[in-house]
Amino acid sequence: DTATTEIYTLSLHDALPIYANGYFKMAVTGGIWEIFLDSQSSDSGWSYNQPPKSIVFAADSTTEEQTIDFVVVKTSSQIKGKILKPDGTPFSQDSVHIDLSSTTNFSKFGGSVDNQGIFVIPVTPDKYQMHIWSEDQSFAAPELPVVTVERNRINDLGVITLIKAKKIITGKISYPDGRPVTDVEIGAFRKETQTWMGTKPDNLGNYTLLVLGGIWDISIQPTSTAPDWTYSESQNYVAFAEDNTAEEKTIDFIVTKADAVITGEILKLDGTPPPANRIHIEFRTS
Repeated sequence: DTATTEIYTLSLHDALPIYANGYFKMAVTGGIWEIFLDSQSSDSGWSYNQPPKSIVFAADSTTEEQTIDFVVVKTSSQIKGKILKPDGTPFSQDSVHIDLSSTTNFSKFGGSVDNQGIFVIPVTPDKYQMHIWSEDQSFAAPELPVVTVERNRINDLGVITLIKAKKIITGKISYPDGRPVTDVEIGAFRKETQTWMGTKPDNLGNYTLLVLGGIWDISIQPTSTAPDWTYSESQNYVAFAEDNTAEEKTIDFIVTKADAVITGEILKLDGTPPPANRIHIEFRTS
């Protein structure tokens, strides 16, 4: 038999409170845990740019305590710019989002536009890959170069004009008997630009995605907490010419009906049930 080790990941973004003196405290079960730090706001003034830290507790009910310290770096620089539609008008406030990922470490920053299309994001000196996504998914960003930021500098990127997407992916999600699946989200991911687009189907299970040119990985996942279907087929890819011509391709999904049920009961050590919606169970096929 091959032994497997489960590694749990915990973000301090969710492990509040962090006290005024910078200390935090959390309770976990036994096992291997990865702890990482995540700012709750884009203007926090700091960033944690290192990989998660690991701790190991015995997988039993004994009481143990370990200490992990984090040293953050100050955001002394800024990246700013303006994002507009092809006709030169701005998007509505907070409807276009900007993500910045360091090419050298684990730093990530983000922000959104104001009602004039302007964004200002505090960052640390580094090189960043920039990703822009619009809540109106008929617009997408052109390919963007890596942004190099020096200490105590403001990098003004000027105007970035989004492109009206003309590549269309359509399809239908259905059960084997043809009935439509509606509790599903359809996603398209382009690895080269780390771009993700998502949508939901109509009442007939039909969907439409607008994307730019390139190779896209199309996938589906349930949106309900207890779906009666699963999908485990191989990945579906579509390729479009990297230009502004109109193209359309179809990808259909036929899901597998889940006709078996696994039941059980989860209790705390004192025999009482945990709070509702705080425990999540996931099953994976081997």
